[in-house]
Amino acid sequence: MHLTTLRTVQWRNLADATTELSPRVNVLVGGNGQGKTNLLEAVQYLALGRSHRGSRDEEIVRFGADHFFVRGVGQGDGGEALSIEAGFTPPRSKRIKVDGRPVPRLTDLMGVLACVSFGPEDVELTRGAPQLRRRFVDYAIAETSRAGLEALTEYRRVVHQRTVVLRDPRAGTPEVESSLEVWDNEQMRCGAELVARRSEALADLAPRAAASFASFGSGLRLRLRYVVQALGTSYDAETEIGALQKDIAGGRFRSEFRERLRQRRAAERARGQCLVGPHRDDVELWLGDREVRRFGSQGQCRATAIALKMAQAEFIAARRGDRPIVVLDDVFAELDETRAAALWSVVCERHQTFLAVPRRSDAQLGRGDAVFRVEAGTLHREA
Repeated sequence: MHLTTLRTVQWRNLADATTELSPRVNVLVGGNGQGKTNLLEAVQYLALGRSHRGSRDEEIVRFGADHFFVRGVGQGDGGEALSIEAGFTPPRSKRIKVDGRPVPRLTDLMGVLACVSFGPEDVELTRGAPQLRRRFVDYAIAETSRAGLEALTEYRRVVHQRTVVLRDPRAGTPEVESSLEVWDNEQMRCGAELVARRSEALADLAPRAAASFASFGSGLRLRLRYVVQALGTSYDAETEIGALQKDIAGGRFRSEFRERLRQRRAAERARGQCLVGPHRDDVELWLGDREVRRFGSQGQCRATAIALKMAQAEFIAARRGDRPIVVLDDVFAELDETRAAALWSVVCERHQTFLAVPRRSDAQLGRGDAVFRVEAGTLHREA
């Protein structure tokens, strides 16, 4: 998939414009605060239906304006046309359309325009909270499988409903206990489905990530281990996923899950939270015999995070038969020549890429690539 044009109206500091895009690499050159990241945000908004930076819609509207509008027109790898547009008028009027048809829920955008992004903050993928690594796997699942997306959505719904019961002030009464037992069973059922889908995805992502990291020439092998909290066990994503799937099919997952729920019942009631389940899982990242989160250098953490995103892009392309768009925000400045060349060959040569850099020399341009100088929100095409 690639975008052929991008239209922005009253989007942050960007000048209202329709920009013709390259199906290969689109390089945005400019200093801080000129609007490079704002344009990258507009591209990702079309894929997610929200800001990847966590901004509220009203914060995106240009100061003094009364709405924003963004539209992307593109083409799939099979030649099919695509149009996505989004608009927002404060305080609450939000409209998203795909090929002219309204999109009622943001989850309905999943699988339409996949976008893999990497920015300076994404190094936290390797050393930050477990939810970042869960989100990495879950996004790959949601973009490539409607059944996988439904499993994610259903599990979140069940956790929400079970949380409501845990916070019921009538805790301990037969009515509440009966309701909690029902939601326990639902969480175990949905949890088993979600863990199975994560394990299947990780079995594919892990060797791709290892190959991407190997292309950086460090000599160390990147390994992923899936930590299943309900079982209190971790599994190597390349060699032990079969054992996890047997634990699910054979009933061990459900029995261990139930026992942990029993053990944590008092704590869950006291805190009003679900403390056991796949929403507490993690993905450990190892280089040799050292866990990256605890022992990785700054360079190793950054290289590992990039390798994961490279793997995610290739995973999505292989599963969908349609390449995702890749967004890179000031990535090359901190990479040595070997890692920069590997990233360029694996990502920029295979996917439509939007690349923000402070200097044009940071990009390895090829035939058909486009260069835009960004000044005070205005794009000037230079190549």
